[in-house]
Amino acid sequence: MIHTSYPVLEESDEFIRIQSGNGVFIAGQLFEENAPEFSPEAVSRHVRQLLDAADASKPNLLISSEFFSQAVPQRMAHLLELLRSHARTVEILVFVRPFDLLCWSGYHQKVKRRSLSDEFDETFFEDYGEKTIKQISMIGNLPNPVHILDYRRHGLLGVLMEALAENSRLEFDFEEQTVNRSLTGPELRLLRTINAVFRDNGLAKRISDRWIYASPEAVSDKQEFDRTPILDAFRRLVASNSDRLASETCRALIRRLVPDDRTASVGHAAAGQHLALDGPQDAGADNADLLRMALEEIAKLSKPDQDIRRYTQSLTPTREAFDPVHYLLLNRDVLAAGVDPVTHYRQSGRRKGRYSAYSTVSALFD
Repeated sequence: MIHTSYPVLEESDEFIRIQSGNGVFIAGQLFEENAPEFSPEAVSRHVRQLLDAADASKPNLLISSEFFSQAVPQRMAHLLELLRSHARTVEILVFVRPFDLLCWSGYHQKVKRRSLSDEFDETFFEDYGEKTIKQISMIGNLPNPVHILDYRRHGLLGVLMEALAENSRLEFDFEEQTVNRSLTGPELRLLRTINAVFRDNGLAKRISDRWIYASPEAVSDKQEFDRTPILDAFRRLVASNSDRLASETCRALIRRLVPDDRTASVGHAAAGQHLALDGPQDAGADNADLLRMALEEIAKLSKPDQDIRRYTQSLTPTREAFDPVHYLLLNRDVLAAGVDPVTHYRQSGRRKGRYSAYSTVSALFD
């Protein structure tokens, strides 16, 4: 870029840097889930590293991360004060999309990154809405200028370039790539099932990353849902938090999150109608490939036996009737020893605490 420096440090793996921005380590210190104890020294160190790596011939420095919006207000205030000591002005750029689409995208993120297995329902709408209210309050009450930009699936770089007073038609020597996306219908159903079993954030992330790498251009299956309960839940939260959201910036953010039905943008249904998300341009991997990749990641678990035990104890029976193949998968020592599963189950499986998870046993095996 001509006017803006965007230094990228080499201390993290490429995927994290591309996905979460060059300010990921600074932003990571600003929210409690990632950093229960705030370290001003760490923030200063990461800021200094970016300043040292910046192109001094350019008047602007861009620091970005998706995690800045989750910052604790006091920690964000510390960062802004620190940046102000190095710059004439510090301004905030924030991308916003309608809340119903934001909520749907956030649901997929929770399934992929937080091993969520719950339904996309009013409980989720309210929980996600409360977190969004906190973000609006934090951003909307900052003393710095805030520039609100419309999020869009295509042409997002051009919007950012214009906001930075750069030529939006500049050509960049890089290959465009997708580093994150929503799940397809089969991916979402399978990963929710896996999450219900293992409840492992790392496993959910590894599996979803494998799927995204394998089919980066696949998009969510066409989903239709009524956006009315989503927006109604959010409007109720806005009304009950009006004292925190009184600033002009807060009101401007809310207007972008809940567009006026009469001026709904192209691709967004009016409230009360069903919202249809874009149909798939690429259907992605087939079910067999999805399952294969998921099983490969499950096999890498450090303590698979422990997770299988949790699986059999926490769920309703996985087989209504005894299944010898399933029994061997749950009792791999029996499989390794080459013992007949029916014989072993008759003699030991029903009485000695072996993994079973069967509600009935066919007379065929008695």
